Parts: sequence; C-alpha cells; structure tokens
Amino acid sequence: MLQPKTIHNSSFFNAMNTFEQRHINYGHLSGQSTDYLIELIKELDKKLHEALEEKNDLETLLENLTEHSDNVTDELFTEQEDLQLMIETTSEHADAIADDLEQKKELIRQTFGRYLSDEIVNTLLDDEDGLKLGGTREEITILTSDLRGFTTLSEKQEPENVVRILNFYLDKMEKIITKYLGTIDEFMGDGILVLFGAPTKRDDDVKRAVACAIEMQLSMAEINLTMEDWGFPCLEMGIGINTGEVVVGNIGSENRTKYGVVGSSVNLTYRIESYTLGGQILISQSTYDKVQNTIDCYEELKVSPKGVKAPITIYSIKAIHEPYNLSLRTEENHLEVLDKAIEVSYILLAGKHMGEDKMTARITHLSEKYAYLALSEETMPPDVYSNLKIDCKMMNESAYCKVVDACTCKLVKTEAEKGFFICFTSNTKIIK
Repeated sequence: MLQPKTIHNSSFFNAMNTFEQRHINYGHLSGQSTDYLIELIKELDKKLHEALEEKNDLETLLENLTEHSDNVTDELFTEQEDLQLMIETTSEHADAIADDLEQKKELIRQTFGRYLSDEIVNTLLDDEDGLKLGGTREEITILTSDLRGFTTLSEKQEPENVVRILNFYLDKMEKIITKYLGTIDEFMGDGILVLFGAPTKRDDDVKRAVACAIEMQLSMAEINLTMEDWGFPCLEMGIGINTGEVVVGNIGSENRTKYGVVGSSVNLTYRIESYTLGGQILISQSTYDKVQNTIDCYEELKVSPKGVKAPITIYSIKAIHEPYNLSLRTEENHLEVLDKAIEVSYILLAGKHMGEDKMTARITHLSEKYAYLALSEETMPPDVYSNLKIDCKMMNESAYCKVVDACTCKLVKTEAEKGFFICFTSNTKIIK
C-alpha cells in the first residue's frame, strides 16, 4: 500500500507543527509569563498570516493559470475557426480557378476542333510532347477526295455561292468521316485529306477507310438534291485510297506548325485519286491486300502514275461486306447514236498545262456524261485516263473530260468507228 508523501518546507505546516508542539506542552505554558505567551501568539499569528498569503498567492496563481488556459483555448478556437475559413476560402478559390481553367481548356478544344480533329487536339493538349516538332514513322491508310469540275463551276459562280456550296458539301463529308473515326488532316478547297491510323491506330483502319469512302459517294445523291433546289449543277466526287508508310507529326516551324503526314505514300494517294471518275473509288494494291476478303471490285486496272517507276495495279471498289454492308449504285451507261456527228477539236492536258497540238474528231455517240469520239484512220487515240479540253461550235465554252475505257464505265454502244470514249468532268453541256 502506498504511503502519502510528506510535504516539507511549507510555512503553514511548520506553524501547525509548532502549534501542536505548544499544545502538547500546554501544561508547561501555564507557567510561562504573559510576555512569553504574547510573543508566542504573535509568532503564531505571523505564521498564520504567511500561510494565508501563500494560500492567496496560490489561489491567484491558479486563477491566472485558469484564465491563461481559457485565453489560450479561446485563441486556439479562434485560430482554428480562422484556419477553417481560410481553407474553405482557398478551396473555393481553387475550385473557381479549376472551373475557369476547365472552361478555357474546353473552349480551346472547341476552337481547335474546328480546325483539327478531336484526336489531334487531344494529342496536342494532353501529350507533354504533343507540341514538339518532328514525327514518327507509321503505316496508315490515306483517303483523298476531290470534286470533279469544281474549278470550272467556281469560275461561273459568285464567290459567296462558291463558299455556300463548299461549306454545305464539306459539312456533309465531315460528319461521315467522323462517323468512321477518320482524322481530317486538311481541307484543300474542294479536296479532303483523311488519315486512318493517325494519331490513333486501330485494327480496322483500312476497312473503315473503304466503308467511309462508299458512304461518302452514296451521300452525293442527297447533296445533289439540295444543289438542284439551289439552282446549281450537280456535283461528282472521286476518291483514292492508299495504305503505306509515312512520317506523321508536327511539321513546320516554332512559330507555325501543322499536324500532318509526309512521304511517297501520300503522293501516290493523290496520283490514284487523279485517275478516278465522278462517283468512283480507286484503291491501291497495298490497301486491296488488307481488305480483299471483305470487298467486291468492278475490276483491276494497270496505270503508270507520274513519279512511279513501274506500272501499278489499282482496284475499282464496288461494295464492302459485314459489318458495313455498303454498295455503290451501278448502272449501264447507254450512248445515243447521233443523227449527225458533231465536229470537235481537243487538246491534251498534261497536269494543269495544255499541250500545243490541237487534234480534231467527231462525236458520234453521246449521253449526258459520256461521249464517243471518232478519229480519222491516221490519228492515234490518246491513252486511257488522259485529260482533254474539248471545243466545238455547239458549246459556249470549253468542256473538260477524261479518256475512259468502255468496260470500266459500263458503256453500251454498237458499230462505232475508230476512236475513244470520254467522260465529261465539267458541267459543260453539248447541244445536240
């Protein structure tokens, strides 16, 4: 069992001990003098007074300590409340800044989204290396489209009408391309350059590119209904597709940069597209190899593109199977035999330049889109896919056309003289 501790050096307890000693010897005190007793009482009174003062000091100290503790507690509560308010204010301010930044970021995305695809915008904004110049080597599928005869149409229309037509057409195309997850790299007037496989690569890039091209062609019927309502000529589009290795990334300078692709595969895609007629889709051998089990073709063609050493094989797309199940519309093109042949002259076009030799021929068979030109025995017909400019008295302006193969265009005619077939690529009409 623990014993209580003895408290030493206390004036109060010393005085009490002295008193107890005196009290114990009280009988002895009775024999003491009055002066002695008075002195003893004074001493006891002094000790009592000191004890009371010490008690008062202790009480004052305790009271001060209590007040100080209360003040410290109040200050701590006040500081805690201030800190909590500061935290809440800072948090609200941080949330407001975060909301503002998110709104600005979304505005940037929306703004850039009108110039670049969402995937490219995400790459530029979210990737820490997204804005660095340079690129990586990737195999992608490239689609390019172009309106036939749009340059001629533009020359006949007011600029406002040209912009109206282009915006309407490109809006329709953009929605289809986005549906098939294509990346629109560039609008070039009436031309469109689309990437499948950059910046995001997917297993079905090639199939989606072909399906996208077919749906783009099918949408032209609806577009031309609007064109007729507006009083403009109908539009026709050609599409070329190629799969190959390119360098894809940020191209340009520190002050002006473009996300794009470079490489011979891009150039070849443009070359393939240049062989197309309105409504046609041509794909390269490399694209065909990846989708041959899921597509139908009209035929394969041998062509010799500029800048390519050896002839290449390209394929005219007819349809794609599941899961897309899309087919181009097919029809036979009947040429009407003219009662009287139309005398014409033509010049061979090399790229955007006209040749110097003017040749003569006679149109003996004609439809709205095609014609057959008969030649004299000594004149050699131009190569298939050559581009021509034709003039005659029955047209108020030159007509532009492409030399075509009868089988390729499903042309039906009989008993034609020596000559060649053409497909009109401008909207110029020949009055019979």
